Amino acid sequence: TQSRSSAASDVYKRQLSGMQIELDKYPVWRDSINIETWPKGINRLYYLRDFLIRNQQGDVIGRATSNWLLIDIERRRPRQHDLNNEVFRHNLNRNALEELIAPSPFQGKVEKELPLSPRFSDIDLNHHLTTTRYVDWMFDTFSPDDIAQERAKGILLNFNKEVVYDQQVVMQRSEKAGNKIYFQLIDSKRPKAIFNATLTYSSS
Repeated sequence: TQSRSSAASDVYKRQLSGMQIELDKYPVWRDSINIETWPKGINRLYYLRDFLIRNQQGDVIGRATSNWLLIDIERRRPRQHDLNNEVFRHNLNRNALEELIAPSPFQGKVEKELPLSPRFSDIDLNHHLTTTRYVDWMFDTFSPDDIAQERAKGILLNFNKEVVYDQQVVMQRSEKAGNKIYFQLIDSKRPKAIFNATLTYSSS
């Protein structure tokens, strides 16, 4: 979820805060895909980065947008971005997804709970749970038969607090409500959401 940059008077990390992905078509085995990405501007303290996913014919099959915080490591506080950066000016109003990432609070009744604890292979260089593991844990609440019935079209992720090695957590999954399923990761000792997510299924 994080990367670092350092200089004599500039030590900070970029921390992923949220991501939304929408897929028009799933790639299949041996497909070649190309991912195009660019920084597109600022929303309050968030640095915005978008993505386009193309197949080998060059057709767009997916779109994504993401929020990042720039954290001053020494002060442990968010840092302002350089609004005069030429890259931001060049990509202003160029959107893969136009809407801003919204909160995704848990809704409905809990249908499945999965107790978990990060192991060594789950941890990134900053000693926190790596981003992809959150999604792995979401899908671990399903059975193969569940996944075979239908596929999600979109996913919305909100990272509220970092998860560390050996922390005791629980991934909760809601009942399906319409074309959505909600998820939250909570600490076993403090039942407050560390992570929230929403899976959206095609209405067709």
